[in-house]
Amino acid sequence: MSFAATLWEWYGEGEYKRVLIVCEAFPALEFLAMSADKQREAIPDCPACEAWSMTMLPLSDTLEACGNAMPSVVSSGLQNLWQLCNGLSVEAFRCGDRSIFDHQDWQSIRDSATDLLRLMERLEISPFLNELTMDCHNEVNGLGRLNDLLREHDCVMSIDIKFDDFKYDLRLKLSADESGLDAVTFTFHDISALDLSGFGGGLTQFMHLEASRLDDGLDRIRYEIRDLSGEKISFKFFTFSGSDI
Repeated sequence: MSFAATLWEWYGEGEYKRVLIVCEAFPALEFLAMSADKQREAIPDCPACEAWSMTMLPLSDTLEACGNAMPSVVSSGLQNLWQLCNGLSVEAFRCGDRSIFDHQDWQSIRDSATDLLRLMERLEISPFLNELTMDCHNEVNGLGRLNDLLREHDCVMSIDIKFDDFKYDLRLKLSADESGLDAVTFTFHDISALDLSGFGGGLTQFMHLEASRLDDGLDRIRYEIRDLSGEKISFKFFTFSGSDI
């Protein structure tokens, strides 16, 4: 089975954490495959520290979470790349030295990362990567956090609906009180079945908004939000984002 087919199989089986880890590994691999000049441009601070935490540790996370379930050729390539990263000489990985990427040790890492991106079918997955990352992030981390924020912020500061690429996105700004000083903003993508009632006439509060996952088999509907207290708003949506999620 190809790697792309394996990834979609995991997604279909609800292995969202595994898929998310792979999605987050792609940017790390892309960095490791860059030229020395582009690597320097991508890291504004200490190259060694940033490269280790942002682009090498995700390789270890991917091996730990997915290694045994990946096609063997991908798992072997990932293990080899991880070993190359751990085997960098002191001169090639000196903290604070922005010339480290010019060291010859980095070329084998670039070659290995480039080959691994091919084996992992990056070009086939790339058109779906952002949406897939967001969706899996929401499944793994976001839904509980979203509901926590909805419970803590019930005063409506603004609602905005935008039509984009043949779908509607709803942007909702909520605060804990009328001052709006601690306001949080959520964007719900590709909404449908919007029902809004009893809105306005002074400050409107959604006293008990709750988001839940829907499993009805519809491609563009994954979640639903309802005001369980006042029934002032409800809608369905595909995915969501927000600065505090």
